[in-house]
Amino acid sequence: MKTLFALKIAVVTLLFALAATAAACGGDDDGDSSGTDKTPATDGSGGIDAGEGAGKMEVTSTAFQDGETIPEEYSCDGDDVPPPVSWTGVPDDARSLVLVMDDPDADGFVHWLVYDIPVKVTGFAETPDSEKLPSGAKQAVNSFGDVGYGGPCPPGDEEHTYRIRVLALDSELGLDPGAESGEVNDALADAEVLDSGKLEGTFAK
Repeated sequence: MKTLFALKIAVVTLLFALAATAAACGGDDDGDSSGTDKTPATDGSGGIDAGEGAGKMEVTSTAFQDGETIPEEYSCDGDDVPPPVSWTGVPDDARSLVLVMDDPDADGFVHWLVYDIPVKVTGFAETPDSEKLPSGAKQAVNSFGDVGYGGPCPPGDEEHTYRIRVLALDSELGLDPGAESGEVNDALADAEVLDSGKLEGTFAK
């Protein structure tokens, strides 16, 4: 009887351990636990602080208009590829550009961060998830812990607003490709933002 009782205790203990492990593995962007594999590597608190993007530059996309819904194909529920983005109005004395896509509704969760973009570049139609792009621009690690783009993936039925900012700088940041977002944020603090522009879109699952 003692052996049977001990076996039952062992089985119960194992079941509790498995349940705890399963609970720890859930979650996606902005804290959702819907079972998607988009698990955040950070809580979004290490966002990019360089201005609100409310400058004279104009940032547009052929996928959605400012303030409209971001199509599902650019989210974690779709193809999870970056939307086409273009910009105009870069100052003549700018030396590099930075593109930031983040979620202010989730403490600045970084979805996409490209830096040291040559000023001759006027947009991205398709962007691979590589540390260095053909144009010479460099991509950072997003808040999912991946290099390149990670699409909108808000929790439950919440609607979040996502902003794409383009910043014109007086210098290059000079960081290696594949930098962490915190490194980019620190480097931006030492650079001068000459102008900026912003495009916003919303998304809900």
